[in-house]
Amino acid sequence: MKVLEHKSVLFFCYPYRKYNKQIITALKDMGADVTYFSDSPKSRFFKILPKSIKVRIINYYYKYILYKIRGKKFDFVFVIKGTFLSVPFLKKIKTLNQDSLFLLYLWDTFKNYNYKDKLDCFDKTFSFDSIDCENFDKLEYLPLFYIKEYQERKKKEKNIDLFFIGSGVNYRKQILERLIFNLKKEDLKCKFYFPSLNLFIKTIFKKDKYFIYPAKELKHSKFIDELLSSRAVVDIQAINQAGLTMRTIEVLGSGQKLITTNENIIKEPFYNVNNICLINREKPVFPLEFLDSEYIYVDMSAYTLESFLKRIFL
Repeated sequence: MKVLEHKSVLFFCYPYRKYNKQIITALKDMGADVTYFSDSPKSRFFKILPKSIKVRIINYYYKYILYKIRGKKFDFVFVIKGTFLSVPFLKKIKTLNQDSLFLLYLWDTFKNYNYKDKLDCFDKTFSFDSIDCENFDKLEYLPLFYIKEYQERKKKEKNIDLFFIGSGVNYRKQILERLIFNLKKEDLKCKFYFPSLNLFIKTIFKKDKYFIYPAKELKHSKFIDELLSSRAVVDIQAINQAGLTMRTIEVLGSGQKLITTNENIIKEPFYNVNNICLINREKPVFPLEFLDSEYIYVDMSAYTLESFLKRIFL
């Protein structure tokens, strides 16, 4: 019998890079009946709207959700992040589903948004940020996940030395530029992707040896191919973020080497100096021997999406 057989789940999650769809599929594979909503109205213009208009749209969105779930009872209410889900709205859901188990997972840090008032709305709460978990007793530390496709794809010839993909915020590009400068004598082949329509337009007539600005996100299959073709993947977490990025878990789950700025990684049970190289944000450099050294197998099965969901639901 599947672990969530005959169980119903009301799931809220922002549709970020299709991770929400992967989670829905995994929950259904575990036997659950899933009802999904984004944790905020779906609009690329929502963030730039005036606050007064945002409030009206969000309140309308709450009413829409309550209308859609009227008469339904759920065994679980599962929220990932839930930045725009207000405490009164969560309490209304709880009133309608008094026997439900309310589950919260935060893949954002309290330094970006204060979730403190929402914690009491949930029976079990988890976070990817170990520092937040130390500061809030109710939070249980749980790193992010990878999907099995990263393990199941065939290994490819390593024709890229360093690979990076991420948002085009200035500090990430500056760190990568410093890394290139420190290693310029080595003539490494690097592919650093910053998907952004704005950057694509600005650089359309410029050619760069290292930096690539696609107009939109890479297709998932293309991303995995590039990752598996790389000798090492560079990860640069957000400023003041202690939690390990999704990229970190995906890279290690696929059996690839990782170069990261996140010093908290040395606390993890999977940390191995053969596989993971820690670099300084201000003076990023690493020994070239790292690229040539043997990758040491580490069991990452505890970090699959299925294991992640079992930790939360069971």
